[in-house]
Amino acid sequence: MPKNGRTWTPEEDKLLGTASDADIARKIGATQPQVKFRRTQLGIPSFTGVSPKKIILPDEAITLLGKLTDDHIARRYGASKSSVQRKRAELGIPAFRESLYSTKPHFIPWEDAKHLSQRAFFDELSRVWESRFGIPLTYKTLSDLTFWSISRLQKWFTPGSAQQKLQMPVRHHLYVSVVSKTDAKPHGE
Repeated sequence: MPKNGRTWTPEEDKLLGTASDADIARKIGATQPQVKFRRTQLGIPSFTGVSPKKIILPDEAITLLGKLTDDHIARRYGASKSSVQRKRAELGIPAFRESLYSTKPHFIPWEDAKHLSQRAFFDELSRVWESRFGIPLTYKTLSDLTFWSISRLQKWFTPGSAQQKLQMPVRHHLYVSVVSKTDAKPHGE
């Protein structure tokens, strides 16, 4: 028996977020808490009462749905998190969930990572590092790992007028260094 005491059909899942939880509960013969639990479990935003606009995301973003967090995709493509959630729900794609029991952290593929802003790139490296070792990636740690000076790393990753452009070969070196040290694997493997 499922955790919330109910088995859901794909047709019922498609209804989630299209009306209030109470209305859907009445329609399918469930309780409101069951509907809310299932909607939250699938990462579907609650119904706002406003008819959602047509969500336009590039094909590249669509391929990432469920493979990265909705927040990450929204930031990357300049969309709202709720619009990404709605599009993912519309396509029937479950929300990305990183397993707490996973022994290997997931990283975004190099083809996606290389296009991130310098700050977002560092944040992605730090996320992978923290998911593996339980502590944030610091400039000191990254310096020890890659042999780049702390001051150089600060110039690359600290936003502002003094920020220096991070060249692609250096970016790749940093990426490979963190990925290999954390024994990470690409999303979807």
